[in-house]
Amino acid sequence: MPWPALAGRQLAAALLLFALAACVPAGADFSLGVGTSRISGHYRLERFVPEHGPALMVAFKQHHKFIALDAGQTLTHPTAHVVVVGADGAYSVDMPDDVVSISILFVAPDYLTREFRFQRQVGIGNITYDPALQAMPDWRDHYYTYLLPRLQHLIVEKRYGLSDREQQQLGDWLRAQQARLATAATSN
Repeated sequence: MPWPALAGRQLAAALLLFALAACVPAGADFSLGVGTSRISGHYRLERFVPEHGPALMVAFKQHHKFIALDAGQTLTHPTAHVVVVGADGAYSVDMPDDVVSISILFVAPDYLTREFRFQRQVGIGNITYDPALQAMPDWRDHYYTYLLPRLQHLIVEKRYGLSDREQQQLGDWLRAQQARLATAATSN
């Protein structure tokens, strides 16, 4: 193959990779593929205190319903899943073929919650994301004004489809954090 044709193909491939990389949130890496089937990585938490409770993730998925509305928009339905992070910080979230977008909350006691959003794109395979959570000295306010309202309703709302085990996990985690924060407030 002549050099100019080869250089043109390499340039086109580089531009395609650049365009795909622009579709992935900052800090994430990806492999090429037909569609995304998994988002995985490791939490990065400095000075994490395991006695305060485990880190966890809540994945909100929007599933395609194959029904088009008048404006050409598609109808979706939400689900949620609770994922407990491994002792080494490893996590993995599956992304089934019918999921058009995903939003993952990375939650850890005493750390600012981080959110990762991804809209399915053609050509992006599995995604690797290693969130570095920022320690938060006054986590109590964050818990009561952001986390509790965002997570509490998942336990009782059927539309999210949490399993009994996930409902129990999330409920236990929320109760443990409330008890820990109440104890800290009375000791001050």
